[in-house]
Amino acid sequence: MSRLGKFDAPKKTIKQYENAKKPINDALDEAAEETAEWMLKPTEFWSYPPAIKIEEGHYSRTITTSDDRYNWIDKGTKARIIRPRRPNGRLMFFTGGTPKTKRGAMKGYAGTHGTEKKFAKAVRYPGIKARKFSEQTKKHMDKRWPKIMDKHMRKHFK
Repeated sequence: MSRLGKFDAPKKTIKQYENAKKPINDALDEAAEETAEWMLKPTEFWSYPPAIKIEEGHYSRTITTSDDRYNWIDKGTKARIIRPRRPNGRLMFFTGGTPKTKRGAMKGYAGTHGTEKKFAKAVRYPGIKARKFSEQTKKHMDKRWPKIMDKHMRKHFK
């Protein structure tokens, strides 16, 4: 399981507003939901989206996924040699396709299936370059979190 994000209410805020459990928790819930939505943006063209789980803690929310595909694309994979499972077998694959995600973009694309069929006894697979969805989401939410918290505090203490 991979941790995608975590939001903790600042200790100063908790002490200052001990009677404000509801707005703090509401702000944490909103930030967690927005994080989950943001994390799913690049997967809009996947055949099935990854499951994202929000775990509630004491004045915190942790956003996680155990989806291998998401984690491979988010963190990247190493280059390696791929061989057939059966002895004297051959690999079949298509070349010329385009990916459904791009580095540095929190957006999904339709992607295309390769059209040229190839066969080989072994393939030197270059690996997947990390798309760094988690880092991009953290940058976005670091800017959004104070605004979300402020909105809920103002609403509660008007």
